[in-house]
Amino acid sequence: MKRTKLRKQQSMHASPQWKSRNRRNPPKNTETQLATETDVSAVLDALSHVMGEELSEGRQVHLDGIGYFYPTLKSEKGITRETDRKNEKVRLKGIISVPTVR
Repeated sequence: MKRTKLRKQQSMHASPQWKSRNRRNPPKNTETQLATETDVSAVLDALSHVMGEELSEGRQVHLDGIGYFYPTLKSEKGITRETDRKNEKVRLKGIISVPTVR
C-alpha cells in the first residue's frame, strides 16, 4: 500500500510531458534554457581554435574557474645561445593543465 500511495503522490507532481517520456530523459524547459546545443558546440569549437593558436605560440592560457594550460617543449639536441634556428630544433612535448583550486 505504501508504494501505491507514493506513486500517486509522485504522479500528481509530474507534468503531462514527463509522464509520456522516458524518465531518463526529462523534458527540456525551453523558458529557462540559456543556450542551445548548437550554441555550446560553437563556443567549444571557437575555444578550441583560440587555445590551439595561443598554445602553439608558446603562451599560457587561463580559463577562469577551470585552470591553466601551457605547452611543454622538448629538443633532441642541446640548444645554446649560439645555436642557429632554435625554433626548428624544438618540438611540442605536451600540454600541461593545472586546475583552479576553489
